[in-house]
Amino acid sequence: MGGLSRGELKNRLREKSIFTNKYAEMLLSDSSFTTSSAIARLNVITVSTEQMGLVKGGTTENVFSTALELGFHLCPVELAVHLRLQYYDEYEDSYLTVASKKLREANDYPAGFYLKRQNTNLWLRGYRASHDYEWSPESRFVFIVEC
Repeated sequence: MGGLSRGELKNRLREKSIFTNKYAEMLLSDSSFTTSSAIARLNVITVSTEQMGLVKGGTTENVFSTALELGFHLCPVELAVHLRLQYYDEYEDSYLTVASKKLREANDYPAGFYLKRQNTNLWLRGYRASHDYEWSPESRFVFIVEC
């Protein structure tokens, strides 16, 4: 992760024919969306709410606090873009939410990004979810893990 400006990330998304929705565009255009000039290697884990012990699913607040208890960390928002540019082996119609802190706390503002493959097209999509939004047991998230 890192080493690319916001403009360079947006150009790479276009070059790779990756689709975005209006919420993703809002996030990418926000002045709070920052990128790191330093390149860093991060270890990530993909885990469902059920795998974290939330067998009935849970709210955003439950999912994130459980992840922290398990030793996982929230991702920088920028990581979602880098993951989308590198991750092509996604199952059709699956989605993968990149767990991150919200850029803005407003309920009508996107909470973060998720990756999706639909009709063979790769998407970087922004989503809205409040702290009490209910995620299903099958919902999959990306978190950072320590080595």
